[in-house]
Amino acid sequence: MVLFVIGGALVVKNAGRQINDDYDAQLIADSHTIWTLVREDLQEGDDLGEFRLDFDVSVLNANDQHILSQYGRWRGVRMWRADKLAAQSENLRPFPSVKSQPGFSQQQMNDDIWRIYTVYVPDHQITVEVWENIYNRHRLMMGIARGLITPGILILPILVLLLVLSIRHGMENVMLLANQVKNRRVDDLQPLEMQKIPREIMPLYAAINQLLGRIAQGVEHERQFMDNVAHELRTPLSVLRLQGELIAKAPTEALRLECIEDLMAGIDRATSLFDQILMLSRLSHQSLTKEDFFAVPLIQEVMAQRAHIAMAKQIDLSLEAPPQTRLRSNPLLLQIMLGALLDNALKFTPVGGVVQITLAANDVIITDNGPGIAPEDYQLVFQRFNRGKRDDVEGSGLGLAIVQEICTRLGISIALGRSANGTGLVVSLKFSD
Repeated sequence: MVLFVIGGALVVKNAGRQINDDYDAQLIADSHTIWTLVREDLQEGDDLGEFRLDFDVSVLNANDQHILSQYGRWRGVRMWRADKLAAQSENLRPFPSVKSQPGFSQQQMNDDIWRIYTVYVPDHQITVEVWENIYNRHRLMMGIARGLITPGILILPILVLLLVLSIRHGMENVMLLANQVKNRRVDDLQPLEMQKIPREIMPLYAAINQLLGRIAQGVEHERQFMDNVAHELRTPLSVLRLQGELIAKAPTEALRLECIEDLMAGIDRATSLFDQILMLSRLSHQSLTKEDFFAVPLIQEVMAQRAHIAMAKQIDLSLEAPPQTRLRSNPLLLQIMLGALLDNALKFTPVGGVVQITLAANDVIITDNGPGIAPEDYQLVFQRFNRGKRDDVEGSGLGLAIVQEICTRLGISIALGRSANGTGLVVSLKFSD
C-alpha cells in the first residue's frame, strides 16, 4: 500500500510536470495566434476593441458550447498598444491594469493564481498577454489522482486478501516443517521427513537435516569421549586406592615412604590426565582470532617453561630460527599446541638426547631422537586415548589429540615422520599464508 501511494504520487508529479509543459506551450502558441489575427486587423485599419472568449456561438451544440464556456472561465487575453490597455477579455476586467513583462510570469488575484505569457511586438508596439488560471491545471492533476486512487481503493483490499491467502498456502509446508522440529524429543536427531518438499524450502530442509546429522555425529563423538574418559579414569583411581591401602599396611617406615612417593606420582599422573581432558573440552569453546606476531619469543617462552625437564634428563633442547620470522595464528592456542608437542618430545627422548625446533618461513619442525612412532600408527595416535599399537607407551593418549584439534581450528597441516638417522620422531607443522 505504501508503494502504491508512492507510485501514485510519482505518477501525479510526472503528469503535473508534463501538463505544465504542455499548457505553457499552448500559452505561447495562443499568444502568437492572437497576434497574427490582430496584425491582420491592424493592416486593414481596424482598431483594437473589446472581445470575449466565453461568447455564445449559435452553430455549436450544447456540449461544445459548455466546453467553450468552461474554457473561457480559465483563460483570458489582454492587448496593449504602447502603454495603454487596448483590449481585454471580460473575465479579466476586474484585474488591475498593469502590463506584464515579456515571457512567463504569475499574478495572484484574490484566491486565484494566474499563469501569464506575454509577447511584445516592437514594430507595432503591441503587447499580447495570454492568461490562464492555475486552478485549471490543478483540476486536471486532481482528476488524474482520482483516477489512480479510485481503482486502488477497490483493487488493494482484493490484492491484500489474495496475497495473504497465497502466503498462507505457500507457508503450509514451512509450518509443517516447523511443527516437526517443535514436537521433536531432545534426543531425536533423525533426519526430518516430508512427502512433498516445495522447491523454495528445499535448501532449508536440506540444511536442517545436515545440521541434525552433524549434531548426531558430535553427540556420538562426545559419548564415545566420555566412555573413554570413564575407562581411562578407572585405572588411575584404582591404583590410587591400592596405593593408599599399601600405605596403611606398610610394615616399615621405609616401605611406607616408598608407597607415599608412588601415591604422589600417581596423583600427578591423574592430575595431568584431568588437565588434558579439561583442555580438550575447552578447545571447542575457545574464541579464535588470528594475528601477526614474532614467532621466536613465543617458542622461546614454551621452551623456557620446560627447561627444567630438559636439564633433569640432560637433553640438548635448541631452537634454530631467523629472529624476525613472523607467523599469523592464534598465539594462545599455538602456545598450547607447541607445549604439548614439546612435552611428548622431552618425555620420550632418552637421557642425554636431542630435541631441536626449527623455524623457517611458514614451517615449524620439532625433531627428537626418541623411539619414534611406527608409520602405521601415524593416524591412530591423533585419536583420543589412542597410544598406537605399542603397549609399553606411557601416557593418556590425549596429547596428540589436543594437537590435532588445535591444528584443525587454526588451519595448520601436521605431518609425522622419522628423523634422518632412522630413529626419533619429526613433527612438521605448515601454517597457511
